[in-house]
Amino acid sequence: MQPINNYVLLKPAVDTSVVSTKFGNIYLDNTYNPEQFTPIVFEVLSVPRRLNYSLAIDHTGYMEWHTEMELQVGDLVWTYTLASLKATRIDKNYLIPYNQLVVAKRGEQIIPINGYLLLEPITESPALTSMLIILEDKGTELKERGVVRYMGTPNSCYNKEGWHDQVDVHEGDTVILRKMAYSKVETSPFHQKLGNYLVCQRKDIFALCGGVS
Repeated sequence: MQPINNYVLLKPAVDTSVVSTKFGNIYLDNTYNPEQFTPIVFEVLSVPRRLNYSLAIDHTGYMEWHTEMELQVGDLVWTYTLASLKATRIDKNYLIPYNQLVVAKRGEQIIPINGYLLLEPITESPALTSMLIILEDKGTELKERGVVRYMGTPNSCYNKEGWHDQVDVHEGDTVILRKMAYSKVETSPFHQKLGNYLVCQRKDIFALCGGVS
């Protein structure tokens, strides 16, 4: 099957309806909280021949930024929960727009796509009030802040005035992000194949600051 209009054909990399144990398989009721069980990690089956970009806002079938196709058949790729829930289903496979995909993994290589960065959250140390707190509290992740760990190719342009990826940022930099401009790559236990990372695009970096490198 050859997808068009920026769609990528994917199959789930993890069966989130079953957990394998040494005693056998446990089948889960995923109707209670579908957001927790919906697959967000996929294997790439087929990609469009080209990506279509448009200057028009909300133009159906076109992307709101210009980027190159970076996926290959066989890659693992991560998407957002909402994109997975809204995906077109063909048997057990999914059709998801390319611009809803965040990061790929090819062997041991981690490749952020669509201009995204992966950030390691910065954790604030717990208050040193007692040994019990030190043992139990691993600290609080600071909001809108992280250390750049993986960088993809910048998007060349956006269809919204003022948006751009011309930001002088490097791996190891500590950055401050615009509010609500980031999310976690993985959340539920079924999706923990990559690590504890925030994801954002370069356009959403507000400032650089000192900190952990």
